Amino acid sequence: MDKDFKSYNIEGINIRNEIEFLDEIISEIDKNLELLNLHHKKDIDEYNLFYKDKMMKKYVIINKLQKYVYEREVFEKILYIVQTGKMAGINVIATLTQDVILSNILLSSMEQKVLINNNFNLTNKLIDISYFEILSNDVECFYKDKDLIIRMSKLEATKDEIEKIKTR
Repeated sequence: MDKDFKSYNIEGINIRNEIEFLDEIISEIDKNLELLNLHHKKDIDEYNLFYKDKMMKKYVIINKLQKYVYEREVFEKILYIVQTGKMAGINVIATLTQDVILSNILLSSMEQKVLINNNFNLTNKLIDISYFEILSNDVECFYKDKDLIIRMSKLEATKDEIEKIKTR
């Protein structure tokens, strides 16, 4: 089965390699945005509706985002990718494994969030802690998209499942 996306994992050997990797992603975003602009399309989805030569969606996976918060050069590149990449078909999936203070700019740029537990101050900033009292077991979580909050199973947290729930 062919995939219509490709994913990359940022976890490299050292910060210098990660900066080079992020620079490559930024270069691809800029190239895609130029192509979209040339064809007068606002994003990859609109482009793919009109042209046979489809642009592939890509995902950059950033494990342990807290590792990069205080590395200014890396963090600024991640922020650029989060803010501009979506139009160009490059999305970011980030995980946090410890509490960290993230800028409101980054939080608002990452519109969709899956909140697994309330052990972090950051989680409590995003959703009222009382929501977690209704979770019945360890396989449940909350999906948050702007003001929409959905209780769901972690095992069902696929894009299709989220779309079904959002349209109810």
